[in-house]
Amino acid sequence: MSFDAVAIPADPSKLLVGPLGVVRIGYKGYDLGLTTDDTVLTMDADTKGIMYQQKGTKPADYVYTGIEYSLKTKFGEISTKLVSILLQAQRRIGANWGIGRSLYSSLSDNFAGPLKLSPVSGEDEASDDEGDILHFYTVIPILSGDFLNWGADTQRGLEVEFKILFHGFAEGESVTQKGAYGYLGDPVALDYPAISWPDVSGPEVTGIVADISAHTVEITFNAAPVLTGARVNGWAVAVKNGVAALATGGSVAGNVLTITFPVGFPAAVDDDFFVSLSAEAVTDFGGLNDVAPNTIQA
Repeated sequence: MSFDAVAIPADPSKLLVGPLGVVRIGYKGYDLGLTTDDTVLTMDADTKGIMYQQKGTKPADYVYTGIEYSLKTKFGEISTKLVSILLQAQRRIGANWGIGRSLYSSLSDNFAGPLKLSPVSGEDEASDDEGDILHFYTVIPILSGDFLNWGADTQRGLEVEFKILFHGFAEGESVTQKGAYGYLGDPVALDYPAISWPDVSGPEVTGIVADISAHTVEITFNAAPVLTGARVNGWAVAVKNGVAALATGGSVAGNVLTITFPVGFPAAVDDDFFVSLSAEAVTDFGGLNDVAPNTIQA
């Protein structure tokens, strides 16, 4: 028997070399870190026997009626950032996250994103060779069962199951393929569209100034912020002496976001004044919550 026509690569992927090894996972542009315990990729396929022209009692053929892939893993280095990224069905603001529920909302439409899985060397360096990295187009993280754990003799871990959905290609993205779950290797050679990874490196807040006379808060970033929907109304909250008020408007000039609040926020230099800015207000922004202004101008 010969498999020459399959064009097996001469050099196998590092994902398949050796009996042991951990991987590093990236999701929606974020580096989730190294895995601990086992990381398992599973294909769950439904098949149906075709009962025609059979000789005897067994089907003459089989067809797939449904296929789903899932990636089960566990992270050992837990942080609020990791939890907030994976707790997709909850609205997150910066490093804070709430436990609630969001029922009957499409996870694929609202929360899915690309995922990549890379082998890691003995020096904890993840491979950046395309032939070593598994890429998936549309992935949803599911947190179920043991969420977080505490114990004197138990290592804390976060178990995640990534549901991998079929991704249909848009017109012109491929000549020979209709869609795929993902790819390993060169997408051009496969005639697949390459996954474009989001840039989530910023912007970050570098300074805050509240202006009493103008009833505004100026937030300075290290890069020009882009407002989601060109507004912050309802996405920013000011709190003065325990009383909250929603923003009434916002504008961007250079690296500065100016948020307007109702008259009286703040009212005096010695007011206790805080501002919360939702991550949904600014593109690629991690969020700002309960951060005191650097200065309050009279």
